[in-house]
Amino acid sequence: MPVYGYLEKFQKDQDWGRYIAVLKNYFGANGITDGVKKRQILLASVGLETYDLICALVAPLPPEEKTFEELVTIVQDHVSPPPSKIVSRFRFYTLSRKEGESISSFVVKLRQAAQDCKFTDLNEHLRDRFIVAIGDDKIQARLLSMSDDVTFAKALQVAIAMESAQANTEDIQAAAAASSVSGASAVCESKRKSVRSTHLVEQEDTGAISEDSELECYTICNVSSLKNSAIEVPMEVQSRYLTMQVDTGAAISLISKSTYKMMFSGIPLEKFKKRLTTYTGQVIKVYGCAKVDVKYGDQRVSCLPLVVVEQDGPSLLGRNWLAHIRLDWPNICSVMQDRVDDVLAEYPEVFRCNLGEYKGSPVKLYIEKTAKPRFFKARPVPYAIKKKVQEAIEKNVQLGIWESTDYSDWAAPLVPILKSDGSVRLCGDYKITVNQVCRVDPYPLPRIEDIFAELRGGQTFTKIDLHSAYSQIPIHHEYQEYLTVNTHMGLFKVKRLPFGVNAAVGIFQRIICNVLRGLEGVSVYLDDILVTGKDDREHIHNLENVLIRLRDAGLQVKKKKCSFLQQSVEYLGHRIDAEGLHPTDEKVLVHYNPDLPLRLECDASPRGLGAVLSHKFSDGIERPVAFSSRTLTKAESNYSQTDREGLALVFGVIRFHQYIYGRNFTLIKDHKPLTYLFGREAASPTMASPRVRRWALTLSAYDYNIQYKKGKDNSNADALSRLPLPDLPRRVHTPEELNLVIGMLNSSQVVSDDAIRRETRREPIFSQVLQWVRWGWPGKDSGGVYGPYYIRRYEISLKDGCLLWGSRVIIPEGSRGAVLGLLHDTHIGITRMKVLGRSYVWWPGIDKDIEGTVKACQECDKHQNAPELAELHPWEWPSVPWSRIHVDHAGPFMGKLFLIVVDSHSKWMEVKLVSSTSTNVAIDALNSIFATHGLPVTLVSDNGTAFTSEEFGKYCEKSGIKHIRSAPRHPSTNGLAERAVQTFKSCMKKMEESLPRSVRLNRFLFKYRNTPQSNTQQTPSQLLMNREIRTPLSMIQGDLTTRILRKQEAQCKAHDGRVKTRYYIEGDQVYTHFGGPKFEWVPGTIQSATGPLSYIIKLVDGRVVKRHVDHIRSRHTTVIPRPNDDEVVPEPLLNEPPPCFPVEIPPHSPAPRVSVPRVSAPGVTNSPDSSVQVPEMTAPANITATPTPRRSGRIRHPPDRLE
Repeated sequence: MPVYGYLEKFQKDQDWGRYIAVLKNYFGANGITDGVKKRQILLASVGLETYDLICALVAPLPPEEKTFEELVTIVQDHVSPPPSKIVSRFRFYTLSRKEGESISSFVVKLRQAAQDCKFTDLNEHLRDRFIVAIGDDKIQARLLSMSDDVTFAKALQVAIAMESAQANTEDIQAAAAASSVSGASAVCESKRKSVRSTHLVEQEDTGAISEDSELECYTICNVSSLKNSAIEVPMEVQSRYLTMQVDTGAAISLISKSTYKMMFSGIPLEKFKKRLTTYTGQVIKVYGCAKVDVKYGDQRVSCLPLVVVEQDGPSLLGRNWLAHIRLDWPNICSVMQDRVDDVLAEYPEVFRCNLGEYKGSPVKLYIEKTAKPRFFKARPVPYAIKKKVQEAIEKNVQLGIWESTDYSDWAAPLVPILKSDGSVRLCGDYKITVNQVCRVDPYPLPRIEDIFAELRGGQTFTKIDLHSAYSQIPIHHEYQEYLTVNTHMGLFKVKRLPFGVNAAVGIFQRIICNVLRGLEGVSVYLDDILVTGKDDREHIHNLENVLIRLRDAGLQVKKKKCSFLQQSVEYLGHRIDAEGLHPTDEKVLVHYNPDLPLRLECDASPRGLGAVLSHKFSDGIERPVAFSSRTLTKAESNYSQTDREGLALVFGVIRFHQYIYGRNFTLIKDHKPLTYLFGREAASPTMASPRVRRWALTLSAYDYNIQYKKGKDNSNADALSRLPLPDLPRRVHTPEELNLVIGMLNSSQVVSDDAIRRETRREPIFSQVLQWVRWGWPGKDSGGVYGPYYIRRYEISLKDGCLLWGSRVIIPEGSRGAVLGLLHDTHIGITRMKVLGRSYVWWPGIDKDIEGTVKACQECDKHQNAPELAELHPWEWPSVPWSRIHVDHAGPFMGKLFLIVVDSHSKWMEVKLVSSTSTNVAIDALNSIFATHGLPVTLVSDNGTAFTSEEFGKYCEKSGIKHIRSAPRHPSTNGLAERAVQTFKSCMKKMEESLPRSVRLNRFLFKYRNTPQSNTQQTPSQLLMNREIRTPLSMIQGDLTTRILRKQEAQCKAHDGRVKTRYYIEGDQVYTHFGGPKFEWVPGTIQSATGPLSYIIKLVDGRVVKRHVDHIRSRHTTVIPRPNDDEVVPEPLLNEPPPCFPVEIPPHSPAPRVSVPRVSAPGVTNSPDSSVQVPEMTAPANITATPTPRRSGRIRHPPDRLE
């Protein structure tokens, strides 16, 4: 069957409706009616690019599951979306009749504009808009005078009639006035000249205002409440892009003081003598005036005045600039801006100020399986920012970014960084922990060629900036521990993707690409999203699609950092506009190739910074891709050499961020200390200056290797730094802790930064160190006084002419006394002075100087705390009872006084009730006690009046007692008595109150004296009287003999229950063994019994040995089992008494006592003729004969091994 027609693949610039119409004609011509075949032909003919588009539009379903009609509709909605009703109505309501345009022509445009408005009553809307936009006062007045029910056709008829009448009238008047045309021209010319001259005068007055004149500045800070937003234009001021609001009511152009300090702080200010007021008459305080060079498009104007005011507000473009600059009003006043505002208002979820959270799956890290945990302790936080760091930590916890944890095997130290607005950004030093074991996410970054291909054909461009992009991506709970941060407030798990992790780049690029995949006119490179379209309508449609995807993904956008419908944008180092792709201002020597290695050379001089980005080709030759340089500010020129070199690194990295971010590159420096400060394997320097720590953290977000190159080989970057462009940085931020240190010194009446600066230049040592910091340190340590500075050379910096070690000012010798006085003015002590000093100042030997200052202070010495307690020196324990006693009074207690006496040897306590603490009463009580126990050798007491009196001293002397008193206010010397008082009071309180006091006292003494003491482990009665007093508890234990017999009975019962009792008689054939390494059974014969369980055995070799029954076994069946009570003994045993017999042990009775004579072992101590006597035993009742003892006549010879 022949095929009619030919199908071409669909091109992007073709109309989809026309293509489908051709396809349907093809189906009709070839008789194709099956829906499946129509779908197959469609998918086969559209081309690979359109097929991929269809797959993306119908995902996750395959295109084969859709019908032909569904696929056509899906593609139609994508490539040719239906016009927006809001946009169509906006155009309809803003359409007006142009001057000279006929009413008929205007009506045609009005009807065309109403086609897509979808009005329910089209004629009524046409009538209303026609009357409003007619553009002729007379016709409009005539139409407004008509009744409300007038139709659009009637209004059009009346308007055309009046238009025709007006035209005829003008023709008649022109013919009648033909004779006087020259005079009218003169008048008109005269009027024209008058108007022109008036305009010129106004222009001159605007530019030349007297010094005492008053200028009006109509600020537009409150226009946000109006429907129309402010008109903003981008201006290039001193090579810095500044967005300014057009304000024709302002006589001059101005910026705020904060904007000046952030962007133009290097430009000198002049005094501005004129007075500025607002529309309401309020005076605006002026900070100064600067002369700037301005560029707008192709227009360049030099030395325009720019006034700087104190108050914050938008930057205003006033009439003095508008007189010299012609604005591009058609593009500025684009009506699509209102449409953008409407679109943004439809998606408030995307523009909230809250932190978003990605709704997809939490991300995972690729950690090596053999990775060992890396835990680093928290680093100290400077006191100047400690409060801000704590607030930032609490904020991260509140936002769900961090979570407190008690334990973690992994921990990276916290690195707090001060931002330009004074707030703190918290980061972890991951390059020494997880980055060493975490694999980089392999997701590729898009090629620049592919990105620009997506943007081809765009007319306007929108840049979208995500709010804290990385922090919106959640981390899987299994991998949060690897990102734990160790702070001074404890450990915190990181629950969101943090800044500084090497895998973050690929992870984020993969996520954002998946979110925005398949959208037309959208380019994504990390957190930069660029949207465009072939016209404004397509641009708005693409923007809506992006916002919908971001909303569905849970991502948030920072609106104030976004720019919408811009004529041109800078993206990835290029400028993009409707005309195409253009290079930026810097020279590009070699085309950037993402497949070639990147090298970034940086260098600094006392004047400027230089950076060269280059490619290294396969032949080893380096060719530069781009270069950049700028001049140092006045503050930066005072940096130390190390800080200037570090600034050059950061300058180059930030300048070429679009080229190097997400790629591995090599940093080249000719300053070797930076390889240690910023090396990838090195921890962030803790004692370096705050700016260096901030730079180290900035560089940690990049994948680089730092390499040292000699200065003579770093010529390109060196030349750029010595011949820099006159560009200045937007802002030079001084770390807050440095401002705090200098501010503290300035506020002091004792020492100031000027004094320190003078002393630093004056003193020889400091002036030499200052030169080294500025121009470089020597290669070797010269030792001596310079040693402490040399070992800290990588951490010493320069600020306002003062040397700093980290954030601490190095104090010259001439100012140290004043600083010590400042630290010691409140006498806070050595430790606190050191803590305070270490937060702000340093010099070699500061700790010793602080200690010497405190020790030399008389006031501190006078009010010093008590010294540390002396070592414990216990009393020597007396070896004899009642040789040393301790006495003390207790009370008033329970309404009475008591005298307590304790024996130091036995801890025996005596308690006597006394009537007072007088000496006589105490002596009477002691005599009562001594009558029982005798006089002691030593008596120890406190310094009570009863014991310090002369009478008591004579009493002790007369009695032969040595009296020792404890030191005043040191009761522990008499600690034994003090403890006895405490024990006495405690026990008396706890006993029943109903008992009489005497009963409680006796019970206490009885129990105390019979309780073992913790140190002696014996009772006081045992030690004092050498016996135990009989108590109710001792009666429970019973007689000692009975307890022993019961114990033996229990042992026998336990043992005999497990074994079978064996007995042998004389003549039994047995085996015995000697043990030892050669174990063997030796035959023998029982000679006699030496006890219930031991026997004398004669061996076959003639030796006689003694063995226990456990070492004997029968050679014949001669074991006599133990007879029971009901067994009958054989008759032969009754008639002929055996020399040995079994001993019956009745059950549940103690073992009989057997007296066994001592038997010496053969060959050791026995003589050859020694005999073994059989002990005398009591025979059982059923045996009447008594065994006769026998002696062995055999001569014994000891074995050779015993000789």
